[in-house]
Amino acid sequence: LSNANLSFSDLSGANLSRADLSNANLINVNLSGANLSRTDLSFAALYSTNLNGTNLSCAILRGTILFNVNLSNADVSNADLSGANLGDADLSNARNLSREQLDHAILCRTKLPKGINLNPDRDCPASE
Repeated sequence: LSNANLSFSDLSGANLSRADLSNANLINVNLSGANLSRTDLSFAALYSTNLNGTNLSCAILRGTILFNVNLSNADVSNADLSGANLGDADLSNARNLSREQLDHAILCRTKLPKGINLNPDRDCPASE
């Protein structure tokens, strides 16, 4: 599924564990409740994707665009978010998210969970 165009699909509840979705187009996809554990989503586009309740444990999200995504109740334990763009993303109720996971992610107008003391606008362009 690498480079696949799955935009506007309903994949809610799907088991995509260990799938290769690198460079995939997942814009406006409903992935609520899906199992994406250990899935490679590096450099994929997930604009406005619903990840509510999704299992993203140990997922590879390096360089992934997660702009305006909903991660409510998503399990992100040990997910690699290095270089991920989390602009306008709602992480406020994401589960098992650590500050260290966000150290190398891009944050701009990001809603962070309580207890993670990072500037949610640290990577916004200076003109904003």
